[in-house]
This record gives sequence, structure tokens and C-alpha cells, in this order.
Amino acid sequence: MTTGLVQWLPEGAFDVHLHSSPSLHKRIMNDFEVLEKAKRAGYAGLAIKAHEGSTVERAYLAAEHVGGIRCAGGIVLNDAVGGINPDAVETALRLGGKFVWMPTLSAQCHKLHFSGGKDHSGICILDEKGGLVPEAHEVLRLVREHDAVLATGHLSNAEIHVLINEALSVGVQKILVNHADFDFLRLDLSEQADLARKGVFLEKCFLMTLPPWNFIDIGTMAEHIRVLGEACCLLVTDLGQPENPDPIDGMGLFCAGLVASGVSEKQCERMLCVNPQALIGSQPHAAGPS
Repeated sequence: MTTGLVQWLPEGAFDVHLHSSPSLHKRIMNDFEVLEKAKRAGYAGLAIKAHEGSTVERAYLAAEHVGGIRCAGGIVLNDAVGGINPDAVETALRLGGKFVWMPTLSAQCHKLHFSGGKDHSGICILDEKGGLVPEAHEVLRLVREHDAVLATGHLSNAEIHVLINEALSVGVQKILVNHADFDFLRLDLSEQADLARKGVFLEKCFLMTLPPWNFIDIGTMAEHIRVLGEACCLLVTDLGQPENPDPIDGMGLFCAGLVASGVSEKQCERMLCVNPQALIGSQPHAAGPS
């Protein structure tokens, strides 16, 4: 647990998974507030994620408003944008989006888990033969052409493996497994290590250590990082919920907890400063249509 720890953050942090308002869900900060606090804390930047759809335009405006700090956005392929919708993806990427997140709250895997196996609706990206649906192939093409980050959202274990293998086969260069320790993804440590060997990045997510989730404790996460190596891991918070610390304070607690559990400060810097910027590149924020 992180209770009582003194916050610690490396200079140049970049959290690529947090939530802010406006949102249909309660959030502790709006886009401007979280970016302003991140700037004061010495962050290089943030990426804003929203289950409702695109944050590309929001990220652009937040970066323009605050100044002196990067802000990245992307699109989550939930029902609100038509699911696996290549047209929505192309628009978001042409506007400068950095991330394409696969379905989260609309994913069949998510709905099955949180309904206790009763709700079989939701988006599955696999066809009846176990391959990707045609729309997913088109999304991969767009991600590759725009050098964006393909993120796995709340897909099932089977969907994650099929998606990543196909993405690698068609030349997608940047792949991120969201909250790799989420229990319903069922990605054990050996599977995570196998994905890492393929060049895939894995989120190590503070929210997964907090109640009511408690999927993994900080000590176990630190041990997993030592096994996997810091070169393939990203530290993210997934915070923004009013019952939790805000994303900036939360990241300070997360880093302090990892360091107290044996992860070095240098390793934290690699996972929080270097690896995220390797994913998103040097473009500050949305650049407008191309």
C-alpha cells in the first residue's frame, strides 16, 4: 500500500492514461486543471482518455490554453463513435490524434465481466472464425499510416493476442496494452513477457492497486517490473475519479510506492519519462487536417 508515503516524481513525467472532465462520469479535474497541475509538477505532458469518444480536440485546446506542456489525445472505439469505425478513426488521426483505443466500456469482455457473465452484448473484434473483423483491419491500416499508438482497451485475452499479432504483421510500430494487470484480461506474467519480446509496451497502472479494484499490490507490481524490465513498461495512473487521488498526486504516490518496493528511481524515469515519449513522438499536440 502507498499510505503515508511521501510523493516523488521524476522531472519530465508523461502519463498517457488519465481521465478528466467533461465526461459522463464524475471526474476530479477538468482538462485545463489537470494540465495546469501537471505543468507545475514538472511534467512534460499528459494524454487525456475518455470513454465517450475523441479527446483530440480537447487536448489541442488544453495545450493551447495552458502552454509550455504537451497534451495528447485520441479516440476510444466505443458505441458512442460507432464502435470499430474507420471513418471516426481517420478523422481523429488527421486532426492530430496520437492514440486509437479499442473498445472499453462497450467491449463484450467488459460487459461480460461486470454483469457476472449475463450480458453477452458489446463489441467483439473477432469474427466467427477467430480472425479480425474487416473494420479492424482498416483501423490497423490507418494507425500504421499515421504512426499512431494502437491501444488494446478492455478487449479479452484472445482478442488482444489476435489484434497484436495482426498489427505487427501489417507493420504497426506502436502498440500499448492497457492496464495489463486488469484481472479480466487474464494476461499472466509469462504472456506479458512474450508480448514485451515482440516490442509491445505494457501499462503498469496505479488504479489497479487501489480499492475497490485491488487486482495487484505495489510490491507484486514492482517484482513484475523487475522480471519484465523497464524498457517495455509504462507507468500510468488511470485516475480522475473523485474518490481517488488526482492524477498528479496519484502518480507521485505510485512512484514512491514502487521505489519503496525496490524499483529504482532511474527505472521509474525510464517508464514514466522516456518510454511514453517514444510512443507519441515529438509533435506537441493536434496539428489540424493534413
